[in-house]
Amino acid sequence: MKLKSIASLCKSRKTADICTDTYGNQYLGNGSAYYLMPSELELDEENILFIFDVPKDKQADWMVKCMEIPQYLPVADIEKGETQAETVPIELVLYDGSYKLLKDERGIIIFNEKYLAPLADITEPINYYIRWISTSEAFVAVKGLMLQALIAASNESIFPLFSGNFQRSRGQSSGLDESKTRTQNQPGNRGTGGLKVIGVMAFMVFAMMIVGLLLMAIAGWAIEVICSREEARENREEAKKSESRNRKAS
Repeated sequence: MKLKSIASLCKSRKTADICTDTYGNQYLGNGSAYYLMPSELELDEENILFIFDVPKDKQADWMVKCMEIPQYLPVADIEKGETQAETVPIELVLYDGSYKLLKDERGIIIFNEKYLAPLADITEPINYYIRWISTSEAFVAVKGLMLQALIAASNESIFPLFSGNFQRSRGQSSGLDESKTRTQNQPGNRGTGGLKVIGVMAFMVFAMMIVGLLLMAIAGWAIEVICSREEARENREEAKKSESRNRKAS
């Protein structure tokens, strides 16, 4: 676990949440991602800013909280009924970074890949699991041999539609193979029939490319909507924290 990467994420919001479970395990995060801390590192409100190397004259700007694990934070190593998520093979690069898409039987979620940076030094294989907390909000459980991190993720109704279209496109591709086989086996199409098959294949490939471009455009629009909502939510949280700090100062 790269503590410097976690510090960078927390510094971007001047927020550090230290959550402790019933077994004494601590999770450190910034509200959008939480990471399991090494057992030998015991964090509290006094030492966390020292570890993050925050100057004393800047510490008043920070919001540091030590608390028990919130009910909405699913920190169990295994959740009942969860299955390993599938990575959607689409690379999305937006104005604030690269985004990763995961899919399970309930839909597709998206999260910023910057939250994977603290896990870069983990040597064991990493798997992803989607832990839904509502119809549109979820946490991505990142696991090695045990739970390593929880990363907040979002889902919009456009994604199941996108997923359905994607599956239908794959079905069309399978149907193309079957159509090719039937065409080749027809008595009237043997010999010169190969040219007809090539023409049909070229047309279908072109159609698939058009469908793919349209789906990518829809997905890009949906991602922009999600990111705008996430940014608005983070701004509201930051405003609340600023108000809280001002009250304490007064």
